[in-house]
Amino acid sequence: MIVTLKPQRKNIPGLWKRLYKQEEEPKGVRTRAAFWMPCMTLLEVNLPMGQMILFNFHVPVNEYKTITKWTQLRTFFKGNWADGDALKRVLKIFNQDYPIVLSQRPELLPYDIGAELSVKSDGIQIAYRKMRQKYIDMGWQIDIHRIKKEFGRQHAVVIPSPARKEVPELAKAWVLKEVPTVEVKKSDQ
Repeated sequence: MIVTLKPQRKNIPGLWKRLYKQEEEPKGVRTRAAFWMPCMTLLEVNLPMGQMILFNFHVPVNEYKTITKWTQLRTFFKGNWADGDALKRVLKIFNQDYPIVLSQRPELLPYDIGAELSVKSDGIQIAYRKMRQKYIDMGWQIDIHRIKKEFGRQHAVVIPSPARKEVPELAKAWVLKEVPTVEVKKSDQ
């Protein structure tokens, strides 16, 4: 999803104010957001002096808790001298978001995307949910109820690659048990 933002250019501190020309109408900052399965997101910001990329890796701990690891890349101010400022700016954004994230209450969303009102800015969430549904339909949905019931004290199960099942000697070559998945319901078409 690509969006062009037009941030205000008032009170820009330090070196940054020298990089912005005093133009009457700002051109805007092109940003792109993307995701990859299972748990990686991207924010790409094209600034006047170069590109800033932020990767987030979301690691589920349990049904209710996720830890996010992140890294930021940039094509400008590449010296070590700029790392502290870059870190400060990313942490400032995360700290602004933190109270909002904490105030959210998990909500079960309907499987049918059409059952709720969506707007243009929901595009990336809709794309994710469509992809998720595709993999559920392929039989890749983890059965969390069976994990709790059958593997309650076990701390790890294996998520095998689909291709591994095609090689008989690899299909059963696991030290840990395979994660249970939800059976795909066949339609009567």
